[in-house]
Amino acid sequence: MKTIFILLLNLVLSTTFIIAQTDTLSHKQYIDEHLKHIDKSKIPSNILMDRVLNLSSLKGYNNAATDTTHIGRLLSGYLELYNAAYVTDDLPAIETVVI
Repeated sequence: MKTIFILLLNLVLSTTFIIAQTDTLSHKQYIDEHLKHIDKSKIPSNILMDRVLNLSSLKGYNNAATDTTHIGRLLSGYLELYNAAYVTDDLPAIETVVI
């Protein structure tokens, strides 16, 4: 009886997991769907940081003399800016920035 219960529970949980993985939108498309009512004309930089996951803490760099970083965080920050931009025509591709 205990074995049958465990097998049925496993079947229900695995079916729920398979059904939950049917989302076909990418992360950026999902965020853009929720931000579609934002007036993008009021964003002069064409960069909305809410479109990406902020891992490099770019907001912490405020031109203070004590701000320092390493190349990995700099590249991560640039990739976040590049992915957060609605228009990337003025930004060089990440491949050209990598040293």
